[in-house]
Amino acid sequence: MKNLSPLLLILGIALSGCSDDPANIEAPYAGDIQNPYTGKVSVALTSGQSSSDRIKLRNIFPNKETRIIAIVQLENATPGMKVTGEWARLGTLQPNAPGQTPEGILIGKADFTLMEDSINPETSIGSGKLQLTSTDTLPPDSYLLRVFIDGTLVRTSGFVLIPRPKQKAVNTPPAVNY
Repeated sequence: MKNLSPLLLILGIALSGCSDDPANIEAPYAGDIQNPYTGKVSVALTSGQSSSDRIKLRNIFPNKETRIIAIVQLENATPGMKVTGEWARLGTLQPNAPGQTPEGILIGKADFTLMEDSINPETSIGSGKLQLTSTDTLPPDSYLLRVFIDGTLVRTSGFVLIPRPKQKAVNTPPAVNY
């Protein structure tokens, strides 16, 4: 019974703080937490290199690229929204690459904050640019851009870098018109 007394005392103290009174129930935090973004997010990828005035959008790049640009558009945009991009190498072709994880190898990060002048006042569509720049060519592999708005993942965009052909095919048969 001596060993049971301290246990009952602790239990009594703990239960004395409990009550069915709603005033005693802890309310959820109602501070300045923003609701997660739920609008449409569009991502277009390019290397930014073009021989004409048009930008060529694509998701397959030769691995000679040292720069990949993501053009991001957000519906219902408001000034101050922070857009972050995390660029990851997925290791599809080289699964044993140093630092490889199930989420990939983080190879770059970029962000921008939407300003009033980057939002169309008629459509409320905001846009900006995320850029991955490397000092060397990126290895052939699958890659993924994760786009976050104010810390919440809202979009992913996959792309691949393919090896450059060593030479053009010789004796390619001519195109046949039917």
